[in-house]
Amino acid sequence: MPQKPNTPRDVKAVSKPKPADDVAIVLGSTEEGGVNILRKRADRLEAGTLKPLQEGVPIHGEVVQLHPRKGSPVCDVQVHVPRSTAAASAEHDGAGPAQVATDSYRKNWDHIYRRRGRASKELN
Repeated sequence: MPQKPNTPRDVKAVSKPKPADDVAIVLGSTEEGGVNILRKRADRLEAGTLKPLQEGVPIHGEVVQLHPRKGSPVCDVQVHVPRSTAAASAEHDGAGPAQVATDSYRKNWDHIYRRRGRASKELN
């Protein structure tokens, strides 16, 4: 007897792992306009300060948003920019000058600033 092809009923659903709980409790405000929090991520408990984002001011840590739970002092934490991305753009290791030229910038330098005919040779 031929076997029946797998139908959706025959295929078992693969369950995705639940995301780790990332919650915070706001403890109070700071003089700079931020808030002190106590944050629980996975099995770690951390104390920290949240500050509002300001244009031109470096980011130290993560960019997060708090979502208060109804009837509870607990807030769910939504991470918009993880620490590795934010820290890489804001911190410098001090082992030399900042990197300001990209590969495409270097590649196109000659194309943009190449000498054009005799006029450029006669200058200087």
